Amino acid sequence: MTYSDLTRRVERKLKRIRRKQQLRATAIMLAMLLVLSGILYLVGVHVARPWLDKLDNMGPMPVASGVVVTIAPKETLWSIASQYYPGKHTGEIVMQIRKLNPGLDPGALQVGQKVVLPEVG
Repeated sequence: MTYSDLTRRVERKLKRIRRKQQLRATAIMLAMLLVLSGILYLVGVHVARPWLDKLDNMGPMPVASGVVVTIAPKETLWSIASQYYPGKHTGEIVMQIRKLNPGLDPGALQVGQKVVLPEVG
């Protein structure tokens, strides 16, 4: 056996050892990632649960017939809701407007069309 043969054998063994070490490190990292994601999930569920319970127990927003507005050019339900109800959740207000006006097609509003707005406290 020559010196170069011995060197090649040692290099091959070192490559195998490095591969094994890399595979172990990868497996350990994946296991740690899995454990960490599980912990984050459990903490998130624990933290979010009271907030989600509140949302489940919330009733609908109070709705009563209120102001009647006339649609102007380029107005949308979204723009009307944000104009008449600043500080309120615009999406919720749009939903209430649609409930008060059955048959109202938000995509086909006509200039001069009358829309009833909710009275929200």
